Amino acid sequence: MYVFYICGGEVKSFMNKILREDCFDNFELRNVEIQSFVRVDISGKTSKEFNEEEQEDVFFCKWRKIKPRIFDFVKGKIKPAYMKFVISAPKELLEKISDNAAALFLNFVFEKDMVVCTTGTAQKNFALNKELDLAWEEYVKEFFKEIGIAVQNEIYSQST
Repeated sequence: MYVFYICGGEVKSFMNKILREDCFDNFELRNVEIQSFVRVDISGKTSKEFNEEEQEDVFFCKWRKIKPRIFDFVKGKIKPAYMKFVISAPKELLEKISDNAAALFLNFVFEKDMVVCTTGTAQKNFALNKELDLAWEEYVKEFFKEIGIAVQNEIYSQST
């Protein structure tokens, strides 16, 4: 698991990337929690009755489809007190990263003018090595460089 942070002015840039641009559009939504004037919990699981993709193996909503609704919940003069987004890599990316990848996760927790980000993996077959974790971590580091979001690997306290 790789833990990194988005701080300061980068938070606004990141929020713009995830909610208004297409950088994360192909990722799948697993879960969203938002605490603002009401608490909102959204599961990314799709319903067969509303499966517009008409594919049997579509289990989670693409971020691009839910993003406008999420934006509606977070826009306004007062920032939500807490938000958590859990997204996962699309099938094509799983195959590119590793034959053993069952799921590759990105977790974003927004709290107190900072975003705490963690990666996670699920394997198809148990392996003692960390090859899948390391491959996903490297991909995520490169991805954030490509979209122009500076991340920090450590948080430094301002107290002396």
